[in-house]
Amino acid sequence: MFKHYLTYSFALNFVQACRDYQAPHWDGRSAESLNQSATKVLHHFSLALHASRLTDELMHTGVALMCLRDCRVLLDAKAVRQPEIDTRYHVLVSRLEQICLKLSERNGCQLEMIG
Repeated sequence: MFKHYLTYSFALNFVQACRDYQAPHWDGRSAESLNQSATKVLHHFSLALHASRLTDELMHTGVALMCLRDCRVLLDAKAVRQPEIDTRYHVLVSRLEQICLKLSERNGCQLEMIG
């Protein structure tokens, strides 16, 4: 059984929504930054899913969460309010935070980045 299949599916959908977003007022650099950050979310979450050590899984999930938050900063800076992106973002950030919390409890450490 694929671990965190639903969360991975949300990540895929979020990346696709970011790639599909067409903003006429965005310059190519901003759109590329959003796409890179969204792709990093998926990349690091994939690494977390295949990590053999708990600490690596926690680290990559945390990096995925930070990249996701970077996407939010980029979207907020351009005042983007897209229901498809916003809904996927909120679901995904909540799920990644919960995964990070559970992993940190199993690893016996405390995370300060969640809040």
